[in-house]
Amino acid sequence: MTEISLLTPQDFEPLIGQAFVVSSDFGQVTLTLDNIKHGSEATLRDSPVEIEGRVLPPRRAFSLTLEGPREPLLEAQIYRMQMPGIGGVELFVSPFRQDADCTLYEIGFS
Repeated sequence: MTEISLLTPQDFEPLIGQAFVVSSDFGQVTLTLDNIKHGSEATLRDSPVEIEGRVLPPRRAFSLTLEGPREPLLEAQIYRMQMPGIGGVELFVSPFRQDADCTLYEIGFS
């Protein structure tokens, strides 16, 4: 399993336009990576953080914007996802806008 605390925006840049498959109560739903938003200097974790004996390196917050079908609407919660080149990860996915033909979702990393 991929260590999500080590992922950076650079890991996702080659995946823009690629399909991420989400396992949900509706079955598998495909979301397409649309954009990467980089946090400001204020969102920089500038010192290592230790959690349960593991040291996480500094990094700037970032988020992914993904486009999915209008239906089914995935509720904001943790989902298991398959990402090209990264593999299976569990991430918190949150819808933030629904247009006439799609729903936009966000995944935040801090």
